[in-house]
Amino acid sequence: MKKKKILIGFLAILTSLSILLPGFSFAVSAYTGNISSEIIEQSAKTAVDIEAEGIVLLKNEDGTLPLAGKKLNVFGSASITPFLGGTGSGSIISENPLLFYDALELAGIEYNDELKNLYEENNENEIFKIGNPLTDFLLQMLLLKQTLKEMPVEKISDQVMERAKGFSSTALVMIGRTGTEGEDLPAEDLRLSEEEERLIKKVTENFQEVIVLFNIGNVMEMGWLEAYPQIKAAAIVWIPGEFGMEAVAKMLKGEISPSGKLADTVAYSLDDHPSSINFGDFTYSGSLEKYLDYREGIYVGYRYFETFAKDKVQFPFGFGLSYADFDFELLEIFETPLELGFKVRVTNTGDRAGKEVAQLYFKPPYEVGGIEKSEIVLGAYQKTKLLQPGESDTLILTIDQTDMVSYDYKKEEAWVLDAGTYQISLRRDVRREIFAFDYSLGEKTVFKADRHTGKEIKNLFDFAYDGFEILSRQDPVGTFPIL
Repeated sequence: MKKKKILIGFLAILTSLSILLPGFSFAVSAYTGNISSEIIEQSAKTAVDIEAEGIVLLKNEDGTLPLAGKKLNVFGSASITPFLGGTGSGSIISENPLLFYDALELAGIEYNDELKNLYEENNENEIFKIGNPLTDFLLQMLLLKQTLKEMPVEKISDQVMERAKGFSSTALVMIGRTGTEGEDLPAEDLRLSEEEERLIKKVTENFQEVIVLFNIGNVMEMGWLEAYPQIKAAAIVWIPGEFGMEAVAKMLKGEISPSGKLADTVAYSLDDHPSSINFGDFTYSGSLEKYLDYREGIYVGYRYFETFAKDKVQFPFGFGLSYADFDFELLEIFETPLELGFKVRVTNTGDRAGKEVAQLYFKPPYEVGGIEKSEIVLGAYQKTKLLQPGESDTLILTIDQTDMVSYDYKKEEAWVLDAGTYQISLRRDVRREIFAFDYSLGEKTVFKADRHTGKEIKNLFDFAYDGFEILSRQDPVGTFPIL
């Protein structure tokens, strides 16, 4: 009864905040009744499987991963207080989450106890230690804290570092960031802090085999990975949830082969994104309502970089390495008005089990002054089943004509399929082509009604546009967003 009263009082506080503070929102995860251990076990397994599918291996030189029995020196405050969830409705409410060191132990990976104890003794991120789930949830909601305070490198004495080198020649650094639905991350949160830079410098000065794990909910600047040849491997493990760290440890050990692909483009600099200039805190005059001007138009993420700035990309859209190797064999090309695409056989030619993702893209015809179009567009993708060495899987990836339309808001106020030549390609990522063919359309088609509902298609938000310049292929320099 006492716990119930506390919960009711807590909800009352949040409700009051949502009324008094416009824009403040919250979500509460709760359940009543008993949940069987079988359901919990099945749910935990599903959570681990989901995390395993999404880990993106960015770099792996000299066979650094999997560890294959190597012991680990682990650095970084995020290793002690990892981000398992975001803030707001993405926060984790759990009395028994699986933390990073728990996962290492579960996987049988030996780590440096002295370093772990040192980080625990100097940890200043108590908010992220899951204790009382109700208290943690309230603190996360109110503070919306998104970065960790890194332990000063001076705490790692020369003696501790020497013993660490004697323990293992392999080091792992965990970098942590989370996010929230309530506000955007400032640019400094998407770059290394000064203390993190000092940590990376110290670790790379003492170890020739360094692994970096990004425990992040937003893509950071990662150009610094190339500045240190000692960094042999790097992976994004995202925000793994209550149980997902188990998959992270299994990936390190080699029980799981990474098969995730980037759903974002990793640029060398945040400033290279045309959308970066638009973010801030903009409020309508005489109102508490906020807004953003989308001056980049359709050129978001890979649509911008593949059209205008390929040289500014570190890791392209759709990129992700594996412990296995794969070959693609073209079995059939579909080229009809109803279906365009490929039937392919994917074979694991490596010596470890793994999964691969086949990606179908199209390049639409473009003419200066016409409808704005990205240079290349993702049309379909499909992942293989788990393939043992030498095993194959057959995939069919198709799109139809209506998947290749572009919206014309200036003239037609409709979806338009322009006449011309469309290149259809199968790729490993947006950059690496495997097979391609050209598909020609002799005449333009305008879609003025929704094919499912029959409702008229037209501009609905002209009132929100005040005439600001929108990025265009016709004049990419003159229309690039600036302050």
